[in-house]
Amino acid sequence: MSQPSEYSTTVTIRVQDQRLKVQVDSGAEVNVMDYKTYKTLHKRPPLRNSGAKLKPYGLKPLPVKGCFKTKVRANGQKVNATFYVTEKPTSTPIMGKYTAFDLDILKISVNELLQVQQPERELSNPLPEKVTKQQGTHMAYSNMAKQLTPLSKVTDFVTQLHQQKSTGESPVSQIVKKHPKVFQGIGKHKYRQVELIIDDSVQPKVQAQRRIPFPKRQQFEEIIQELEEADIIEQVEGPTEWISNVVLTPKADPSQLRMNIDMTTANTAIKRTRHVIPTLEELRYKLNGATHFTKLDMKQGYMQLELKQESRYMTTFYTHRGLRRFKRLNFGTNSAAELFHEEISQCLIDIDNADNLYDDIIVYGKTQQEHDIALAQVLQRFEDCGLTLGLPKCKLDQPEIEFFGMKFSAAGMSPTADKVKALIEAPAPTSIAEVRSFLGMANYSANFIQHYSETTAPLRHLTKKNARFQWTKECQKAFETLKQAMASPQVMSYYDPTRPTELIVDASKYGLASMLTQLDPKTGQYKVVRYDSRSTTQPESRYAQIELESAAVEFAIRRNHIYLYGLPEFSVITDHKPLLPLYNSYRADMPPRIHRHKLNLQGYTFNLKHKPGKDNPTDYMSRHPTQIPDSREQKEQQEAQLINHHIKAIIRDDLPVAVTLEQMKTATGKDPTMQRLIQAIQTGYISNPDKQELMPYSHVFKELSTVEGLVLRGSKMVVPESLRNQVVTLAHEGHQGIVRTKQFLRATTWFPGMDKRVEKEIAHCMPCQITVKTPQQEPLKPTVLPGEPWDVLATDLHGPLPTGEYLLVVQCLYSRYPAVEIVRSTSADTCIPVLDKVLSQFGIPTQITSDNGPPYNSEKFRQYAKYMGFEHKKKIPYAPWANGTAENFMKNLGKLIETAQEEKLNWRQELHKFLRAYRATPHPMTKKSPASLLFNGRKYKTRLPTPTNKTILVYDKEVRKNDQISKRNMKLRADSKKHVKTSEIKVGDKVLCQQKRGRKHTPAYSNEIMRVMKRKGSLIVARGETKTITRHVTFFKKVTEDFDVDTSDTPLTELVPPGNQRIVADMIHPPGQVQPGRERLEIGLQNPEALEPRERVLRDVNPEPVREARPVRNRRPPIRFRDENYEYNLEENLEE
Repeated sequence: MSQPSEYSTTVTIRVQDQRLKVQVDSGAEVNVMDYKTYKTLHKRPPLRNSGAKLKPYGLKPLPVKGCFKTKVRANGQKVNATFYVTEKPTSTPIMGKYTAFDLDILKISVNELLQVQQPERELSNPLPEKVTKQQGTHMAYSNMAKQLTPLSKVTDFVTQLHQQKSTGESPVSQIVKKHPKVFQGIGKHKYRQVELIIDDSVQPKVQAQRRIPFPKRQQFEEIIQELEEADIIEQVEGPTEWISNVVLTPKADPSQLRMNIDMTTANTAIKRTRHVIPTLEELRYKLNGATHFTKLDMKQGYMQLELKQESRYMTTFYTHRGLRRFKRLNFGTNSAAELFHEEISQCLIDIDNADNLYDDIIVYGKTQQEHDIALAQVLQRFEDCGLTLGLPKCKLDQPEIEFFGMKFSAAGMSPTADKVKALIEAPAPTSIAEVRSFLGMANYSANFIQHYSETTAPLRHLTKKNARFQWTKECQKAFETLKQAMASPQVMSYYDPTRPTELIVDASKYGLASMLTQLDPKTGQYKVVRYDSRSTTQPESRYAQIELESAAVEFAIRRNHIYLYGLPEFSVITDHKPLLPLYNSYRADMPPRIHRHKLNLQGYTFNLKHKPGKDNPTDYMSRHPTQIPDSREQKEQQEAQLINHHIKAIIRDDLPVAVTLEQMKTATGKDPTMQRLIQAIQTGYISNPDKQELMPYSHVFKELSTVEGLVLRGSKMVVPESLRNQVVTLAHEGHQGIVRTKQFLRATTWFPGMDKRVEKEIAHCMPCQITVKTPQQEPLKPTVLPGEPWDVLATDLHGPLPTGEYLLVVQCLYSRYPAVEIVRSTSADTCIPVLDKVLSQFGIPTQITSDNGPPYNSEKFRQYAKYMGFEHKKKIPYAPWANGTAENFMKNLGKLIETAQEEKLNWRQELHKFLRAYRATPHPMTKKSPASLLFNGRKYKTRLPTPTNKTILVYDKEVRKNDQISKRNMKLRADSKKHVKTSEIKVGDKVLCQQKRGRKHTPAYSNEIMRVMKRKGSLIVARGETKTITRHVTFFKKVTEDFDVDTSDTPLTELVPPGNQRIVADMIHPPGQVQPGRERLEIGLQNPEALEPRERVLRDVNPEPVREARPVRNRRPPIRFRDENYEYNLEENLEE
């Protein structure tokens, strides 16, 4: 860095390895340069949009073009800095105070005496830019003590300082100046690591992932990269049982984000540890007589404790680039406060006149030297352990100090005035209802107030029946006396962390209020420790009641942070019952404001309880709150603004691409139902006149909230009626299925009946009907067992075999006895003589069933059946399961041929072995062997020993019983594995038929609409324009043509993508089919207004001629599958 003159404020730094002169401004919050200077940078970082407003003192706001983050070097330091680029030219870039502090360019005076290096400011997440990176170590406290500087050495140093002549610099200044590292950045404990105690009985749980919105991913990546570089988080490798979600919330500057981890689920398995917390009585004893006090603050203290390797998996969280986990103790872990308190206590355990309460450390002494020795010992110990402090929040060498909610000074311990300020400043009641409310608060402490009955008599007189409200001097006197009594030490209690603690809260449109109470062991009743209240901000006054009650919970807990943080458990009492399930259980979906409140309270362990409103003593203070001071009001307004930014970000992320925020606001404003719903949300209940109309919202009413005229259910937009068709249509773009479309909608939007509307939309989508194959199957229908053996046969061909031959199979459907013959081809001339040979051996059956292939579809086979006198039944085309007995036997033959080839055996010889074994083995359906049934009980002799049995057995009754049981069980198994549903298709219905998919992207169904001419069981005969076909019922899909859509909201053309409108029109009225209303349609081409909305769809068809596809090879199906073969006698030659 260049050496400026003594009074110069211009310095030279390096930005992107380029020298740049900047002017240091201690009053500037940010770094600023003009666009001309930005263009001179050699390696310019890209500008990001920024919603920040820069306003110089006394001037108009500067127009901001954008901002960029870069590395800045000076004084041997390297830090990250953000520069805002303005359009207005400036002479020299400005360096803000925070970057100047980080680079040690700007130094600050402490207590107007001390010149020290300023520590780095808190980062945005908050994270350090300079973090001590050292190898993690964990050792016992006894071993750690050996590494520390002896306290006697520090005592000698301070003693010498006090013995030296005065140099104009106080000993405190010199002590702090001796330890600059303690005030730089955020350190890490060199000798200790902390362990999370896990309850193994809790079932591990992975939170359902909440996706990071695309607009936020770039900023989120920057946060992740910064965390990894700072050695705060690490990438997760391998499986993990616990995963939490990241919650990104905007800051006051909408272009910046804050990252939080939702540890709600993981905390259920992390055991709380118990450590000794100092009580007020102990502190009073230790600080008795002290006259000098110092309060030290460990900024981001949790980050200074490293987690043990085996505990880190509990902090795993999602990112869009994989899983990450914390290496340091993170905020939100329920046991973090106790672990942190114990480690700091052990670090200071041997230092007299120093105590800590979590991250606040108090140093005290009866004399200046005693105080300075303790301060020096604490700073030396922190430097030895690698721990750091936040100097701006440290209060050095003070005559009095607030600690643990009390004021300590040379005069002793006394309560702070703000503990009773909310009570003392409460105005007098103005109505009988307010008098009752005030008496309810006073009655809470009635047992501790002397002469309570006499004091409250004038006020109780106002609450009598038919009494008129008249506020008299006696009433005012009673009112003031009661307030003073409730604020007196006799009624109030000192805080003791070992006692059961309750926090009573209440909220109204006017204010938020709370009472911190603790159980008095002497009386067994709760006594008040502190009163608090504040008025609501302007945004809060428009909250729904449930959001206001949640805001009261957050306000009360954070206001009493000094008492509640680190407690093993405390109770919060509310009179709003719907709030309990949102706080006491993990819910992924809840109103965004309440979700943010919960995230802010992750570090506290409490249980929300309900008590009726009449028993709530804070009601009066919530309706008569303390006005917020200007400084605090600004902070509360800023917090409310942050919550609104958070909700607006959710709305922007959740809106469908083609629906704008203004459309949603306009449609919601014009919808009377939505306006009544908004009014009900704001009042907290649904009025009787609106109950019927708002009934669809009643079951989710407690999840609803409003923001800027919109309604949210959790973080999802509630869509008004006029936009619901449009939203559903947009969600179905790309023609996702019903489940996926519902999932897409549920991720961002909600309205009553959404699922049914999606199902209706997709059911009427003609492209989906054509291309989607229905997975449903007809229930299995087992065939009836024939009357006797060889009465009904099934026949089929297996092959071709490796030799080019086929196997002709004939099987008895009663006995399951198979006869197999080898044939050279499938022609009728070849197969009929072989079949005739089989029938000559066993006789001519009554019926033979087969498929529709050759030779069974030939005229010669039909003539042969007529000549032999048996009935020939052909099964349904493309339904091999209809001929199940023969098809199952084919599987066995296929396996036989394959095993014979594998073992290099003669498959013909193996075939005979197989048939002998099959015929002699009891069939699984009949429980009897096929041979014994066919030959009426005669034993079928094999190579195995067979007992001689000369008795003729009759198995018919037993066989029928076994067959019936087996088929029933088979049907149950088959139907349970498939999407079984009886088809509702009937004669006269319009249907689509599945087509053979010759190409990958051929639709599952033909676009020719056919009409059902006949149905017999599962067999359907359908006729189209060019042909009549017969198929199993599962090959057909019923056409849904009536588009029952509200066209006043959404034009029908929006329901069909432009490229598919011609196809849809043709599907509704196929070519060659008489189209109803065609004359009107032709007229409508010249006069569009004469058309109905549905007819306009047909008019909007692309007028350009459809291009003919390139000539393709005409692939004829095998003769067995040609539909014209079944037209000669459908009724006689087809069966189910």
